[in-house]
Amino acid sequence: MPEDAIKYADCIVLHEGEETFFELVQAVLSGRKDFSKIAGIIYKKGGKIITAPPRRFIANLDKLPFPAFDLLPLKLYDSPCM
Repeated sequence: MPEDAIKYADCIVLHEGEETFFELVQAVLSGRKDFSKIAGIIYKKGGKIITAPPRRFIANLDKLPFPAFDLLPLKLYDSPCM
């Protein structure tokens, strides 16, 4: 329910977020404040809620890199199922 969640956030990434989140982070780090060209997000601008066009689903999931699990403190996330 992104329309409800946006009340508590500045931006929401919809659906598959790998490419969208990467593009959003690049925009923020470069100081860009215009997110209108980033597909697959809902964001606030001037007090208005803007829903960007949806991003296409990733056709080839094999092109995504594996997470760098070695950089995470996985021992903190102990579970009886692990």
